[in-house]
Amino acid sequence: MASLDTKESHEYVESTMGPSITQVAEFTPVKQNRKRNHSSPVHGSAKKVKEDVACESSSSDKMSSLSEPVSNELHPVNSDLKALLSKLSTDICAMNVSINNRIDQLESSIEQKLTHKFAQLLDKRVNIELGRIKTNVQEQLDSFKEKITEELQEVSEKCSSVTAAAGGPSGGQDISKNLVIRGLPYHEGENLNSKVISMFKDVMKCNVQVCNTQRKTSANSSKPGVVIATMQSQEDRQKVLKNKSKLNESRTYSDVYIQCDQSREER
Repeated sequence: MASLDTKESHEYVESTMGPSITQVAEFTPVKQNRKRNHSSPVHGSAKKVKEDVACESSSSDKMSSLSEPVSNELHPVNSDLKALLSKLSTDICAMNVSINNRIDQLESSIEQKLTHKFAQLLDKRVNIELGRIKTNVQEQLDSFKEKITEELQEVSEKCSSVTAAAGGPSGGQDISKNLVIRGLPYHEGENLNSKVISMFKDVMKCNVQVCNTQRKTSANSSKPGVVIATMQSQEDRQKVLKNKSKLNESRTYSDVYIQCDQSREER
């Protein structure tokens, strides 16, 4: 009986220790009531005890061997989990790099757009300011030109007036009515027109009309300047020329000399 139990135990262990174990088997030893053979000797009982001990030892070895496939079965799962976690970590790192690159691209794009926009605004502002400055400068130049033109016109009119008063031919003045009076005494604050008319009437006894008189500046300070008298008509001028000899009879005007006016070329 003991020999049969041992054989069955070995067969069970060999069947369970095969390479195709996929499940954990739980072994529960079955207790059998051993019947004592009263006819067997005492040493047979001792042998029976040894066989039982060997059977229990084999059962313990079988349990130990059953626990090993469980560990071997769980190891591939851990390896797959580790590989999955590694792949997940790699994917996260790649995603992080991609996000960082995308952020850098967005920052660069935004910076370029802002720079371009600021440049446009700056150019527009500069053009507006330059246009305003140009307008102000043009207005000031126009105003300055108007003032210069007015001043030049005034100077031209004054020059024309001076030229006309001087009796020059360039002014287009008729000198056919003019008389040149030399040596007429000069007095400070004199009324030259009244003085010439008085000399003609009182000394020369000529009733004539004098339109204008002008004394020229003398180059010699000791001599009075020449006086240009413009008569109303040529007849009046001729009357004066005919009676100019009467000046020699006057003590005051004896040094006065009267003649017809001449052009600058004739002078």
